[in-house]
Amino acid sequence: MISKENILNLIFFNPPLELKPLRICLFIFTYACDLALNALFYLADNISDKYHYSGTHSLLFSFINNLAVSFVSAMATFILLFLFQNLTHSSNKIEKLFREQDDLLKHDKKYIVKEETKMEIKNKIKNIMNCLKIKIIFFIVFELLFMLFFFYYAIIFCHVYESTQISWIIDSVTSFGMSIIYLIVLSIISCILYKLSIYFKSKVLYRIIMFSYSSS
Repeated sequence: MISKENILNLIFFNPPLELKPLRICLFIFTYACDLALNALFYLADNISDKYHYSGTHSLLFSFINNLAVSFVSAMATFILLFLFQNLTHSSNKIEKLFREQDDLLKHDKKYIVKEETKMEIKNKIKNIMNCLKIKIIFFIVFELLFMLFFFYYAIIFCHVYESTQISWIIDSVTSFGMSIIYLIVLSIISCILYKLSIYFKSKVLYRIIMFSYSSS
């Protein structure tokens, strides 16, 4: 699950079935999304509370006061990123085709892939790639629209609420931290469940873990 984290994934992993330019676009979109959504969910009550605070720990107060904003922003970013990731690759479908043949070979050492099967796999891959091209076009269009909106809204927000810019940055960093913590917790839980599925030889639990990993 840690390999799903954007920075680690971009630097250390290079999946052969995923286009790196699209992964870079997703990387940029993730942090643009964090910044813009924290500004979008910044409510008037949060700004009012900040102005009326008279204590000496203003940064700590801003962090606590806007914790809900950071949480909502992190969840919204996660959902958008999940949707956009599904538009940038179809590696799971392609891997499934070859995994099916690999399973047949494991069960029957004399199994030979027939020419008809090869042609069928080739046609399926061709259909998957044609569908992927359409998905990538949708991804580019939607990401461009979102990025234009984010850019426009961030400029307006900084112009209207000049004194809240530091608090806005803190919220954005908090959202980023929450996403990292979420991945770490999810990774620990997944590892524990994976070991339990192996120990108790539970195929159902194992398949759930593998499905959650491939879809995350």
